[in-house]
Amino acid sequence: MLSSTVYLHPRRTLTATWDLEPDVPRLVDYREHDPATELDLLLPEDHPASVVVGCDHWFVHAYPSSSASNAMRRTFELEEVCGLDASIGAELECHHESPSGLTWNSLVVVAPDRLDLRGQDLPSASGPMSDLSVDIRLALLSTPPQSHAWVLCGRRGSRFIAVVISPDHAPLVILAQERGQDAPFERSIVSALESIRARFDLDVRHVMLFGDYLTVPMIDDLKVALRGSGIKSTRLQPFRAVDSALDSTTAGKILSRAHVIAPIMSAAIPRLMF
Repeated sequence: MLSSTVYLHPRRTLTATWDLEPDVPRLVDYREHDPATELDLLLPEDHPASVVVGCDHWFVHAYPSSSASNAMRRTFELEEVCGLDASIGAELECHHESPSGLTWNSLVVVAPDRLDLRGQDLPSASGPMSDLSVDIRLALLSTPPQSHAWVLCGRRGSRFIAVVISPDHAPLVILAQERGQDAPFERSIVSALESIRARFDLDVRHVMLFGDYLTVPMIDDLKVALRGSGIKSTRLQPFRAVDSALDSTTAGKILSRAHVIAPIMSAAIPRLMF
């Protein structure tokens, strides 16, 4: 059974086709397209496809409230603060009671009315999902539960993202802020960890890196910055759970960029076993 992912990344559109019949999902086709390519030219006609949208098409919002069930406050935050239709369901929603007693609410929303899909309508079975939600799910799948909190950190476009994962192996808090590409990466990570510890009183011991603009020198600089703090850093590498029918050059290129293009795995997620 074949299933595909179309990933609408701002810098390029990626398509990946997966054979889900083997015990281990197999990548049988991978292509990169100009981001202006019309969607209907990329959606396969003979098998299902999932559509993943990049950072231009989703929103992250976090706010404190008296309880997780405060529907009136949630509506206010979505409509008055974010300018979104509150009837749009959050793709991902999590809550964490902070030391102050307030509940910290985090929402990831894909807003259909703000999607710029070049005039194309998505099939109902291919309703768009954010690359961030796929990144989070892959990070959880590829990492065994920890006895302590850990953080998934990286950029998607101009947004710097920090997702706090609880010892219960679920997202607790999702924080996002605008950050220029030239901002020192290791400084952003260290600052995020300090903020998380101060605001949420969490003992973070592990950082997983993902997303755009991440390079080997950045990873090395972060290891130096974290030296002596007891915090280890790793890179999101979910492709070890799948097989490939591609040539070695293409497969190697995908592995080296796994932290950037991991969302092409969305179609294979139901069959993943790490």
